[in-house]
Amino acid sequence: MESNSRQSVIIGLDFGTTYSGIAWALKGSENLVEVVSTWPDEGNRTSPKVPTTISYDNKKFSWGFQTTFSQEVIRGLKLLLDPDQETNYQPSLEAKRLLKSLGKTPGEVTAEYLKELVGHAKGILARRFGPAADEMDLSFVLTVPAVWSDKAKDVTLNAAYSAGKDDVIVVCDAGGGTVDLISYAVENISPLNLKEVVEGTGGVCGSMILDERFEKFLEDLIGHIRFKKLSKRAKDSARGYWQEMVKPSFVGRSDDDFDDCERAVPLPGAKDDPKINLESGFLLINESQIEEIFEPVVQHVLGLVRNQIKNVLAAHLPVKAIVLVGGFGGSEYLYRRVCQENPEITVMQPPNAWQAVVQ
Repeated sequence: MESNSRQSVIIGLDFGTTYSGIAWALKGSENLVEVVSTWPDEGNRTSPKVPTTISYDNKKFSWGFQTTFSQEVIRGLKLLLDPDQETNYQPSLEAKRLLKSLGKTPGEVTAEYLKELVGHAKGILARRFGPAADEMDLSFVLTVPAVWSDKAKDVTLNAAYSAGKDDVIVVCDAGGGTVDLISYAVENISPLNLKEVVEGTGGVCGSMILDERFEKFLEDLIGHIRFKKLSKRAKDSARGYWQEMVKPSFVGRSDDDFDDCERAVPLPGAKDDPKINLESGFLLINESQIEEIFEPVVQHVLGLVRNQIKNVLAAHLPVKAIVLVGGFGGSEYLYRRVCQENPEITVMQPPNAWQAVVQ
């Protein structure tokens, strides 16, 4: 078969701080993007993303969902790739300690993780197309901090088409570790042509910081000594419930019965303490407590959005819309707060905001 007749496949790899993802499309059919949702050790369950976690327990390499029951797991690896960027995020600091004990660099471990992502992508194609997959030309697109892929720009299409010439769209990619903002002016509507108008900005205020604040909340509520004595199973159960049930569903204050809705955080093996609503292995927390966990992080994001808009206006350009993408960008609470802060600007949150960047 001649090389110019080979089918080409474009594969997007989103290497994130907390989760990573894969999407692919046949060249010429870029609008028909398929997001990978099956992963090693997930069985029949599906997920559009896989944890950015690595373990070398018992000298055996495992990644993603394979690390669920590992004792020592490397998290927050992405934040260690830029040596000039300081981070106080506890999982990243713990990862730095683990890497030192293993004699590995963040770059080396990242390469191993990306190798698994690439291998998994190839396996997906082989399962879909059979032997024909071996004859395909594969092009990989890797998203990295401060670099925006064409598809990330495409997320702004709906906003751009409704905007007028010279209107500006602010894109806020709120992910697991970082929140990055960039602004595009609509130079031409047909064909669509976007131009970056002010310098991109960002900060370490993604959803991982919410996880860190949740654990600090537990430690302060239970007490440092009692918290340290909790088993790994108890901490993992509490963290998992927070990440899967509380954090994604929190919408903020909507009525006077705000605190009547309580969440039962599992803490198996923890000693009862009625004073803090800890009984039978469950800790009851109310919406006000959850809001206190969210608020400083959301304020940081709002500040970044505010500054980006300020820079656009200083360039004498009008802001037409704000587009939220990324895992944290899919938060209903964050969406409501951005809307409240910017009542004169259209705020858009595309479906499946979590996977918008990899697509």
